[in-house]
Amino acid sequence: MQFIHSQQAARAFVALMTLVLLGVPAALAERAAAHARPYCEVKASYNRRYRNYDVYVHSNQPHRWAEARDKDGDQWGYYTNGNGFVDIYLYVNGIPAGRRVNVTVGNAHCSTNLS
Repeated sequence: MQFIHSQQAARAFVALMTLVLLGVPAALAERAAAHARPYCEVKASYNRRYRNYDVYVHSNQPHRWAEARDKDGDQWGYYTNGNGFVDIYLYVNGIPAGRRVNVTVGNAHCSTNLS
């Protein structure tokens, strides 16, 4: 597992140096490098037809296990596609309004509140 992280770090470094050598402004190059680190974004919307939440996750973690979980133990997961996207179908017990859902995708973490 350490080898994979080393490869990711090496690729991020090479990408950053390539941008710098091409004359890309430093701030833009740093922003590009920041996205080489694991990240995810999440939003959730209620699906009345299936009575669950569609937890939409976007990450830079393709083909990785993504899991959505709340403090009451409701959880579900699925693998991201080749672009790092996944729609997790989360069934929630009780009253979900305001409940926080935490998502883990590989080494990335993000969260949102249910409405």
